[in-house]
Amino acid sequence: MSQPALYLKHLCFSGQEKRDAYISFKQGLNLIYGASDTGKSFILETIDFMLGGQTPLRDIPERVGYDRIWLSFGIVNGLLYTLVRSISGGDYQLYNGAHLSTPTDQQPRTLQSKHSSNNQENLSSFLLQLIKLDNKRIKRNAKNATNNLSFRYLAHLCLISEEVIQKQQSPILTGESIQKTPEFSTFKLLLTGVDDSSIVSAE
Repeated sequence: MSQPALYLKHLCFSGQEKRDAYISFKQGLNLIYGASDTGKSFILETIDFMLGGQTPLRDIPERVGYDRIWLSFGIVNGLLYTLVRSISGGDYQLYNGAHLSTPTDQQPRTLQSKHSSNNQENLSSFLLQLIKLDNKRIKRNAKNATNNLSFRYLAHLCLISEEVIQKQQSPILTGESIQKTPEFSTFKLLLTGVDDSSIVSAE
């Protein structure tokens, strides 16, 4: 049986008295290209922001008047979902189906923006459940301490910028030295399906 896979359907900025700013995607690899200063990097940053990124979006002139972001995605051969988040950050509202405006036939489910092993109502846990990687443990440091896997360890493997393509460092690493061990452990989990829950930490 193949591993469940997520794909993006559309990304949309909405605001009162503003025309929706919208981009759609296809299943599989999507390449965003164009001339300089046309918003390519901002689209990538926004997708990361909608997948649990805590870095505030850049305050560019083109986003003035917009207040919410809609990201629709699905499971290959499965259901569709829509995440809604304030352009200023905070937690998420989750709807079933693909939407560009608030559906009137359902109440949203609130998902916290930060991963927590004590509360499953967060975006990271929800996404990991969809791809059957929830409750996995990854090695955190040389002393064999482990953490619960967070979706943030996967996000940089899904969103590849021009700068990442050009750098000499391995693409499975972000460049943050303290994250090197868990990033290697996450990549090993993806390749083998085996996590680090059996590791015994040293005193």
